[in-house]
Amino acid sequence: MSGRPGAGNGPTADAAGDWQEEWRWHDARWATATMVVVVGGCAGGVLWWVTGSGPRVAVVALVASALLAWANSRSMTYLQNRTGCTYRQLAALMRLARQERIPEDPAARRGMLALVRFQNSKKAGGAWAQPVSVGAVLVLAAVQLLGGHFLLGALLVAGAGLLASKLSPLARTRARLARLEAALTGS
Repeated sequence: MSGRPGAGNGPTADAAGDWQEEWRWHDARWATATMVVVVGGCAGGVLWWVTGSGPRVAVVALVASALLAWANSRSMTYLQNRTGCTYRQLAALMRLARQERIPEDPAARRGMLALVRFQNSKKAGGAWAQPVSVGAVLVLAAVQLLGGHFLLGALLVAGAGLLASKLSPLARTRARLARLEAALTGS
């Protein structure tokens, strides 16, 4: 790991670094909401320019991005209540979890365990989604191939293969969450 304080040496992080050293400016509520709205506004402007459909597209994209920023804020508040952490602490725990670093602070460990269990519970209910998605893409590929669109059909078959592979981000996320939960519970 890096040599900066709180970066951790090996699988655990320093107790002081669990909260202090992990904060980044882009974790702030205002930064997240601003980035979402700016990107949505830019996307709306590009769609307006490309399609020539008038300002309605830009306004819809801007409103949709504002709703997305609001939904993100609500989900973070829900996670704060669920984990018992502040917004800053939650952002730090999410970063530690992505790096598979186990905090030494007991409060941070409890918060991370609650976060990991919540994420695992969301993933467990959607176990059917990946095979159904692969099947739907394969049906679309068959329709395209039978219709004579060989390039699109081949691309869809390749996409179905990618969805089905164990290299998918979903499989890696599930494995990472399982490793984190096992490390946090000591099993």
